[in-house]
Amino acid sequence: MIKQQRGLGLQVVEENVKTPNPNFLQHLREATNKSKSNNNCALCGLWVNHKQFQTTEDHTEYKISGMCKPCMDSIFGGDK
Repeated sequence: MIKQQRGLGLQVVEENVKTPNPNFLQHLREATNKSKSNNNCALCGLWVNHKQFQTTEDHTEYKISGMCKPCMDSIFGGDK
């Protein structure tokens, strides 16, 4: 069985769904910042290839969410 990767941001969201946390947004910001500092996607947990960011919007979205380009495309429906 292959273990599915999960990023730190997704883990925080999943924990909050199970047990709502009044400090959710702060924990999500911290998890996203930690993911970015480790160069990992906050959603899938895999390494972020910055060369895949082709537009200013891609770079801006990464700064906000910490998501890799494949996760951005999956969430926002880009590059199909």
